[in-house]
Amino acid sequence: MSVLQAFGLTGLLVTLGLAVLALLTRLYVGRRRLVWEEELNTKIGMEPFGPHDSSPALAQFNSVTVLVVKFRNAGWSTIPETAYRTLPQVSLDGRFIVDFRVSQPSLIALDNEIQWGIDSGGRADEGAERTGWVVCPSGRDQAEALRHGLVRTALRQTLPDSLNDAGAGGLDPAARDRRRVLILPPLTIPPGGQFRLVICCRDDDPGSRKRDYTVDGAVDNVLPADRRIVERGRKRRIVTLTRALVASVVVLAVALVVAIAVPRTPPPFCGSGPLTVTGSSAFVPVVAESARPYLAACPGTSATTTVSTSREGIRSLLAPGADRDATLALSDGVADDPSGQLQRQAIAVLIYAVVVNDDAGVDRLSTAQIRSIMSGAVTSWDQLGGAPVPVRIVGRGPDSGSREAFERYVLQGGAEPRESSNDCLERDRVPSDPVVRCERATTDEVLRQVAAVPGAIGYADAEAAGAYPGLVAASIDGAEASQGSARTGYPFWTVEYAYTYGRPRPGGVLQRFLEHLSGDATARLISEAGYEPCVLFDRSLDPLCVADR
Repeated sequence: MSVLQAFGLTGLLVTLGLAVLALLTRLYVGRRRLVWEEELNTKIGMEPFGPHDSSPALAQFNSVTVLVVKFRNAGWSTIPETAYRTLPQVSLDGRFIVDFRVSQPSLIALDNEIQWGIDSGGRADEGAERTGWVVCPSGRDQAEALRHGLVRTALRQTLPDSLNDAGAGGLDPAARDRRRVLILPPLTIPPGGQFRLVICCRDDDPGSRKRDYTVDGAVDNVLPADRRIVERGRKRRIVTLTRALVASVVVLAVALVVAIAVPRTPPPFCGSGPLTVTGSSAFVPVVAESARPYLAACPGTSATTTVSTSREGIRSLLAPGADRDATLALSDGVADDPSGQLQRQAIAVLIYAVVVNDDAGVDRLSTAQIRSIMSGAVTSWDQLGGAPVPVRIVGRGPDSGSREAFERYVLQGGAEPRESSNDCLERDRVPSDPVVRCERATTDEVLRQVAAVPGAIGYADAEAAGAYPGLVAASIDGAEASQGSARTGYPFWTVEYAYTYGRPRPGGVLQRFLEHLSGDATARLISEAGYEPCVLFDRSLDPLCVADR
């Protein structure tokens, strides 16, 4: 089975479209990505375990640390200076900044911009934010810090003092607090552009082993809500989400081209041409549902379903202008065959139910009581222990297989009374009749009418009746209408047959579809729909379907 047959052209196109959309979204979101990576964070003191007792001149170096952070534009678009929602910054904990420098910029233009920002110290006016590199305290408003922060030229002037102890003229705690944060300027960084930020620090406590710091900031893409946080870089992986999306788009595109360009050979169980299914309003929907997987696997076959009655389906098959090689008629029970040419195949056991409106207050009936209702001897439900509500009968027309089964197996050869009502409420057609009886053309119409009319009684496919609130399926002679009840004495059931005109042409659309109807997949679907398949999984015929019914 080809990709197109298994998945469908529409499904393949939808999947390809979703993959392309996911890829474009991934590329859009990742167009500007400023990431950082730690390359070094260590003490450079001459004695690693504490103050150098034998050399006081070197003791001051024991509290000096070096932090090297690499910044990189990992996206595919340039990060302009206007794209920074919050400027990148490095905040130290337990350390203060002695000096800093930038090394190894990837591009000359970026190198020039970095050096200009460091050397110039930024704008000098107090009313505007500095554009240069700024050292400031932590926890202060950033705009204020940018206006009043120190720059590298000022740091150089205090470098010797910052390396001395406070007691020997070094920086006091207030001066140290002013050197906790380094704010980067809004640099224009092209795709792949990178630089290393080298920060020389000093510990507040010379014996401390803390090396904590944070890197913050945010970069906008195009939409205001699309913010990319300056993120910590990860080890570059061979397989990434972007590469996986690109690969999936390529694979789906190739599959689509192959599915469209390569001729498809239908599976051997497929027929070719149009197919018409007509007849029983109770079972045509079930066959239509079972045809879905068949039609999906057999693109050369199309099907049209028409809900009518069992006898109308047979008449359409026998009509002179009918396409008899492509028409399948469904009948509830054995159909009359004036032509002597019809062939039938048992499909399923069909259980019917006598349904009563909830207002009647009755959920159990005997066959004798049902016959009394049809004869007009019972006209109110309180005569059967129910509510004082008039009995109103909703029946089917003379072409209905459901009506034929009702008269044969429930009325035991009797007949329903004639149609006396149009609206199922009053005897507006024949006022003199003892009963109110109307007729409806299909199973669904009967069930809707019984559920809507107080005191109404009718009959229909038991599985379909369960979907209608406002009515109840009454037991008959103590037996419930349920799957399997035909084996335990429930009287109101029949066999659903599929009729063709003559024997279907070998290899034709009718023969192939009938094989599908008797296959395991259809048997499972029929069982799930609440019916019993006639062809069992061992390919034998259910005993209920052997005799004519």
